[in-house]
Amino acid sequence: MDCTIFMRCFKGSMCKILFPYLQTRDRGARYCAVLWDLEENSFDKACLYQSTHQPHYVPQKRAKYETNEWVDLISRITVDYDYLMIPGHGQAHPLFWGLACSVGASLGAKSIGVARRLLPHNKVSEPIGSLGCPGLRIYGLETKGKQTGFMVRREAQKRGFYYSVGWRIGLKELRQIVEKIHRNHASPPFRDFARQSLKTYFLEDYSFSF
Repeated sequence: MDCTIFMRCFKGSMCKILFPYLQTRDRGARYCAVLWDLEENSFDKACLYQSTHQPHYVPQKRAKYETNEWVDLISRITVDYDYLMIPGHGQAHPLFWGLACSVGASLGAKSIGVARRLLPHNKVSEPIGSLGCPGLRIYGLETKGKQTGFMVRREAQKRGFYYSVGWRIGLKELRQIVEKIHRNHASPPFRDFARQSLKTYFLEDYSFSF
């Protein structure tokens, strides 16, 4: 991959989530990676990459076509993290093997999938608890009758954030992470910071799909 790399150093912290974010355009792709500290509720810095290569996107087959792209991007980031959060589904996939599973297995990292859309054969259960923000609730997420993750949304909203088990993580640990992420935020804070970093650095106003 032909990339121009802009990188800042990260400082050490506990319970860190690395969130890589990808935005494709006609002329190529732009990547951003954010390290979020769950304990301090703060980000450290951003890594930004620009490439003239555009990933091959095929809905529901991202694990097959995009894994190498994400592994290449994340392998360039020499920081320590506890969890890898991939913008895509993990086990909440018709084949129980989504992009988050594939990338996590390739890197040997604890991985979590987070998405904004349900895939076929997914179902959201009744609310199973409330979170820190007013009106924010957590629901069970099932795939073909098997619980594979959780959904977080406000009561009045139709769509939420879908978190699913990826690699080397179970439902109990996943719920603890989701609750920490949303104890002060209605949406994942690292997602908003990734958006703002891309917009600020490349000085263009983008619309984002995630």
